[in-house]
Amino acid sequence: MKKITFLAVMLVAFSGGILTSCETESADASLIGNNNTNGGGNTVSGGDYYPLAIGNRWVSESINQNTGEISIDTSKIVDTQMDNGKLYYLGNKKEGEEVVAEIGNRSVDKVRKENNIYYGKMDAFDRPPSGISFGTRFSGTGDIVILKQDLPVTGTWHNDYSYTLTNYHPMLPQDQVITTTVSETHTILQRDQILTVKGHTYQNVIKVKMEQVSRMSMPGLPETENFTATITVYNWYARNIGVIKSEVTMSGESGSESLHSELLSYIVN
Repeated sequence: MKKITFLAVMLVAFSGGILTSCETESADASLIGNNNTNGGGNTVSGGDYYPLAIGNRWVSESINQNTGEISIDTSKIVDTQMDNGKLYYLGNKKEGEEVVAEIGNRSVDKVRKENNIYYGKMDAFDRPPSGISFGTRFSGTGDIVILKQDLPVTGTWHNDYSYTLTNYHPMLPQDQVITTTVSETHTILQRDQILTVKGHTYQNVIKVKMEQVSRMSMPGLPETENFTATITVYNWYARNIGVIKSEVTMSGESGSESLHSELLSYIVN
């Protein structure tokens, strides 16, 4: 998905587009306002706020509030994978990129649900150098809690994690190691709401706020050169549909940027 410039940086997309979660198309008037493929009536039973099944697909319109740029973004689930006895669902795979998914404006390799809690995970990988292009080594992460759908209003949860990204090449005098440390708090702001997005009314909507502080550092750089960013995300999840609306704002040394996304159409199985 096309993200805010330095939001993408903090999500490791700065390493050559390795972590990207959507197929991005230019805005097409024929897609704007195209309603849900399933009409919004034939939804999945079981109360999933991010339905996980192969073939599920979401198309959203994203607008950069700073530049006015509009894009049409597609996310889909394409496969499953067992990892330490847990079943994960994998997202889009594009040639030359890792398998990734997106949930709640977070780029992850895979997503799972257990006891009505959604977890995202980024796998480690090592992409060797090619010609003059750097090789890239990523440490991966453990499970990150993305949504606790049963929490009451004001309910919260926290994530603290870190990862490293290493650029390397025989021509480099030493590896470039970038460490990102993340601390975030999620809060349920509303439950069982009704929300109209792009002319379609959704029932049983949960509104969640995420406040995140990310710090990126490199060995040898003075403290003043380390990059720190504050990200605030509001996500609206509709029962048996997924994320129907998002508002992302990021502030850092370079200023601030905002991105708003709204669901245009979906297929859930």
